[in-house]
Amino acid sequence: MPRARKEHSNAGIEMEGLSNFGDRYERLAEELKAVQETIKDLMTEIKAKGYNTKHFRKAMKVKEIGYDSFKEDDDEFHMYLRALNIAKEFESVY
Repeated sequence: MPRARKEHSNAGIEMEGLSNFGDRYERLAEELKAVQETIKDLMTEIKAKGYNTKHFRKAMKVKEIGYDSFKEDDDEFHMYLRALNIAKEFESVY
């Protein structure tokens, strides 16, 4: 059964308020782009120093979520690897 189309009305829309949201959105999008560029530059610098950026990002993620949470997830993931015969059952993963 097709859903009934809901009619929308523009009555009561506060144009200035909506415009303010648009201005804030554009400013935040510009700030986000600048931060992303700065992070890209940082990763280039890390790589130039000979560090593994993949491991760096993973370590930062572990820091963000907490080591205990990471360890629980990592243990569960390795259980899947063993169950799918991707890693040997008693193989040390460290």
